[in-house]
Amino acid sequence: MRFRSDLVAAVTFGLVVGAVVVLTAESLSREPPEQASRKAPASTEVERSEVAPATTRVVLAWAPGGLPPEAGRVVGRSPQVGRVTTVVAGLDWMSSRWEGYEFPLELAAIEPRRYSRMVPRGEAGAIQRLGPGEVVLAATAARSLELEPGDRIELRSGSYAIAGIVSDVTAMGYEALLPTTPSSWTRRDRYLLAQLKDRGKVGSAVEVVRERVENLLPPGTRLRVRAEGETPYLRYGDAVLPMLVIKETFGSFALRHTSGGAFQPDPAWRRNIVARRVPLLGRVVCHRAVFEQLIGALTELRSEGLAHTVNPGDFGGCWSPRFIAHNPSGQISHHAWGVAIDLNASANAFGTKSDQDERLVETMERWGFTWGGRWLIPDAMHFEWARFPD
Repeated sequence: MRFRSDLVAAVTFGLVVGAVVVLTAESLSREPPEQASRKAPASTEVERSEVAPATTRVVLAWAPGGLPPEAGRVVGRSPQVGRVTTVVAGLDWMSSRWEGYEFPLELAAIEPRRYSRMVPRGEAGAIQRLGPGEVVLAATAARSLELEPGDRIELRSGSYAIAGIVSDVTAMGYEALLPTTPSSWTRRDRYLLAQLKDRGKVGSAVEVVRERVENLLPPGTRLRVRAEGETPYLRYGDAVLPMLVIKETFGSFALRHTSGGAFQPDPAWRRNIVARRVPLLGRVVCHRAVFEQLIGALTELRSEGLAHTVNPGDFGGCWSPRFIAHNPSGQISHHAWGVAIDLNASANAFGTKSDQDERLVETMERWGFTWGGRWLIPDAMHFEWARFPD
C-alpha cells in the first residue's frame, strides 16, 4: 500500500484550493501562513446541486447522543415518506509508523441498498454493491491516503478491501462508508435520512418527520431536522465541517493518547502549531494558517472601537489537542487542529444563553469563523474556522 511508505511527508500536506472539493494541497509546515491563506478557498459552501440530486427530497434528522434504533421504522410509516435509511457514524483508527500513534478516521456504516437510492445515479452502483469486508472511500480520503479500488485498508476494527470511490458529498463528509457497524466502535452516532415522496409540500413533510422523531426522544432532547439543500453534508453534527475537510485543509496527524481525554499529535504535523501575538488577546497558540484572518478580525474590532467586546482575561484558548468534552471515546475537537478559538469563555459557558456582543459575532463570521452560539446545543464562546475570507 503506497500510503504507508510516504505517510510522514503526506501528513504535513493539506491546505486546500477548494475546501469541499479539493484540487491540490501544499505543505503547511514549510510555507508562511500569508502565502498559505492566499491559496485557500474563498468559501466552503457547496452549491445546492452538489448536495443531493434535486429529485431525492432527502431530509436529515439527528439529535445529540444519537437517535433510537426504531426511529427509521417509525418515520417510514408516514405517508409523506418514501424511503428511510439509518446511518451510524463512528471513529476508527489506522496505525502509523510512529510507535504508539494512530490516525483517526471518521467513518459511517450505512444500509447499502437503501442508501444507494438517495445518492446521484452515477454513484448508486458503488454503494449498492458494497459487501461485507469492504468499504468505499470518499474522494478526498482516497487522495489523501493514496488508496484506490483493489487496495486494502487496515483499521483497528478490521481489514477492508477498497470497493470503490465516491464523491465527498455522497460519503456525507465521512472518510469511508462500510455496510456494518464495527463492534469496536465505542461511540455510535445514529441518525436517519428520509426520502420524501413527490406529492405534497416539502415543509409539511419535514414537520411530520420532526414530530415522529421527537415522540421517540426523552423530553427536552434537542432535535435537528434539515431539508435538502439546507446543509452541505447530510450527517450527524452538520453545523461544523467534517473532519475530512479539516484534515485536508490543515493537515492530517497521527496521535498518541495521553490522559484525561487529551492526546499528543505526531511531531511532523505539530510544526504547524505556533505562538503569535495578536491584537486584544496577546500571545495565542493556533495553527499558523488561521492567524491572518484571526488578526484581521481582532484588528477590525479594535479599529471600530469594539475592543471592549473581547475580554482578554476571559480568553479560553485556541490549540488544545483533545477529544470533545475530554471524552476519549467521542469525537476529536477541532481545537486539536488549532482552528477554533474561545472568547469570553466564562460568560458564555457551553449550553447556556449567549452573552456575546452581536458586533463581535458579525465580525468573526465576516472573517470566516462560524459561531457555536447558533448550534443545536449552543457553545457561545466558540468560534471555529469555516472558510478563508475573500
